[in-house]
Amino acid sequence: MPYTFNIHKLPQPREGPKPSKPLIRGKPTGNAIVNRSAGLVSSKGKSFHQLCKECVEQGVLFEDPDFPAIPSSVFYSQSLPMRLEWKRPSEICKNPCFIVDGCDRTDIIQGELGDCWVLAAFSCLTMNQQLLTRVVPTDQGFSDGYAGIFHFQFWRFGEWVDVVVDDRLPTYRNKLVFVHSMERNEFWSALLEKAYAKIHGSYEALKGGNTTEAMEDFTEGVTECYELTKSPQDLFKIMKKASLRRSLMGCSIEGGVCWQCGISASGCLGLLHSVSLDECRCIDAHNADYDTRADQCSHDPDHAIAAKEGSMISSGNVMDGATEDGFGAEDQKDAFAANGKSIAPALFSPDIIRKTITKPLMAESRTALGLVRNHAYAVTGVDEVKSLGKLNNLVRLRNPWGRVEWIGPWSDNSKEWENIDDPEDKKHLQWQLKDDGEFWMTFEDFKRNFTKLEICNLTPDALSDEQTHKWTVSISEGRWVRGCSAGGCRNYPNTFWTNPQYRLRLYEEDDDPDDDEVLCSFIVALMQKHRRREARHRVTMLTIGFTIYKVPEEFCDKKEHLPKEVFLYNKSVAHCGSYINLREITERFRLPPGEYVIVPSTFKPHEEGEFLLRVFSEKANISEEMDGVIGTANLEHPKVDDQDGAEENKEDRQFRLIFKQISGDDMQVNAAELQTILNKAFSKYPELKTKGLAFDSCRSMVALMDTDASGKLTLPEFKYLWNKLKCWKGIFQQFDSDKSGSMTSYELRLAVNAAGYQMNNQLYQIISMRYADENLNIDFDNFITCLVRLEGMFRAFQAFDTDGDGIIKLNVLEWLQLTMYA
Repeated sequence: MPYTFNIHKLPQPREGPKPSKPLIRGKPTGNAIVNRSAGLVSSKGKSFHQLCKECVEQGVLFEDPDFPAIPSSVFYSQSLPMRLEWKRPSEICKNPCFIVDGCDRTDIIQGELGDCWVLAAFSCLTMNQQLLTRVVPTDQGFSDGYAGIFHFQFWRFGEWVDVVVDDRLPTYRNKLVFVHSMERNEFWSALLEKAYAKIHGSYEALKGGNTTEAMEDFTEGVTECYELTKSPQDLFKIMKKASLRRSLMGCSIEGGVCWQCGISASGCLGLLHSVSLDECRCIDAHNADYDTRADQCSHDPDHAIAAKEGSMISSGNVMDGATEDGFGAEDQKDAFAANGKSIAPALFSPDIIRKTITKPLMAESRTALGLVRNHAYAVTGVDEVKSLGKLNNLVRLRNPWGRVEWIGPWSDNSKEWENIDDPEDKKHLQWQLKDDGEFWMTFEDFKRNFTKLEICNLTPDALSDEQTHKWTVSISEGRWVRGCSAGGCRNYPNTFWTNPQYRLRLYEEDDDPDDDEVLCSFIVALMQKHRRREARHRVTMLTIGFTIYKVPEEFCDKKEHLPKEVFLYNKSVAHCGSYINLREITERFRLPPGEYVIVPSTFKPHEEGEFLLRVFSEKANISEEMDGVIGTANLEHPKVDDQDGAEENKEDRQFRLIFKQISGDDMQVNAAELQTILNKAFSKYPELKTKGLAFDSCRSMVALMDTDASGKLTLPEFKYLWNKLKCWKGIFQQFDSDKSGSMTSYELRLAVNAAGYQMNNQLYQIISMRYADENLNIDFDNFITCLVRLEGMFRAFQAFDTDGDGIIKLNVLEWLQLTMYA
């Protein structure tokens, strides 16, 4: 659930792909024990209709407490040198309307914010009435029942949410600062932008991005990208089918001028950090280590630093806040005078915004034919027209600025329009001689001038296929946790296997009579969550990707996490094209029926984040997390009978003697006495590098072995404990591979397994957080304490689980006794 309170989760039915079973939505930390304090720091939001009704009954206009009308809701990284005024539409104009004559792409004029990637998606959305009605509900307006509250619906990481906002909008000199409509009294687009800014925390969070993000948030679709320099031969056919299916399409031009040096950098990726998988290889018995390095700007090595650090800003889209539809000279003059210095605010100065807000590597700049580099366009039409007897393939684009158009062939006032064979085609193509940001161009010019095309499919049917398929989808949520499940890519073989693993079972091959190969088509979409919202805390997009392996026969039909050896000695069967710092990475694959494992990861280890993994397939599939079965192997119960009659070896006799000396006549030891005995014994093993077991650890040992609740251990109880400790000491030494006196949190997983305890990923995350230090290391003391607690809790559960069904019932006394004396 997003972090803002006035967000209401919606029922989830929709047309399109139906979830396959099981549909996994469980969050790794979503349980009552871990979330026991959640109610102290959060609250449930009320629905739009509840809030609206309350405001009407009280005779007040809604003011959103979760997205207040304050400067930090606009920009969080700096203070503005002038005061923006938040005004309701009725304070801006007379007779305000939510929608005037329907929602149209011309209702979207970019303001003083570099969010053209969002507005390009807005434009596409207006061309699909069914989608538009869901995102922009029509049950609201400025007439009867008006309460200053509006709501919009977005798909957010696996579920649809209803986002509530008030209608106070930032203005300067009574003009809307951000997106606005051609009609001064129309406000749906401005309020939609505000709602989208709210779920990301601020308007500034929308500066710079990838059109695919917004497209998917409006549709629940899945996006595929095409590099136009190496596009398929039938790309126009693909685009035409996408247009007929009402898929959302956007495009952009990568390249331009570097803001740092002003030099053309056609090969520079800007802030996009992409690592080819040719540089990310599995290390197995037959290959060696490979280096990886970020793509670098060809003309300035300093750019590699920024590229290596990564950014949430994607190349090929808006890289700054410069807009064409800016304020006039007088407005800028006022801005300069606001604080008596010659520093214009980022909102109003294209030059300053590049250097003070986003510091992009690539600046927006115009080509000789009127196109804008590093700027997002919406594809609003794909069609054919005959001119002088020749069939021309045309593409219609729209600049979110609402002006600045292509001036080449088939532009608004080009001569080609005079030579159309059928004059009715002009009407069919909606040709207008108007500077509204929308224009036609030939498909050849489109490929020649643009570098990237993005198609958001409402279902993931291959657009190059003639037949529409019914796809199934499996959805899983997960997270990378530092020290536990953030293992990095295959360049890090000692930790790669600890990443979350998802089993994919492909049962049936595709229905394609023209294809003799027995293959199953599927799409994998890996999306990282909430990174844009956390940008105010210097959080950037992680560099993410995934790899697919065939599951070895000995592990088929099992749910446990695959061990390290599987990935060391088996090569992947498929992988994403590159690790990249975008919100989502999507790839289409075809593999034979069988059982596979998908391993999503960050490029480097120890990078934390949440993610959503979606798997679409033409036929039935099962995609589920490979999680360990919780249990124990050969867990023995202590035998506490008196052993006086049994034969004793030399070590037993020594311990009996030491035990008797310390315990006294009652032959029992308490926690302090136990600490003395054990520290004296372990001092003989300098390789453990222990400073001695802590008193609290010894109290846990007493609680583990104390069968009569006396707070003391008898000699038989102590002997059983000592045998356990000797076994655990050997395991610790085995996994302390560098003899440093500690093991890493990743090695802890192996050590716990070796001790006979089987746990799932969530439990491994918990014990890593509980027992590892700030450097993710576990010393001997913490390792022993961890195993003592595990043994005690497993044994207690087994004692209460009398019928063996894996479920126990405790009253308050039993629960407190169990948890407090452990």
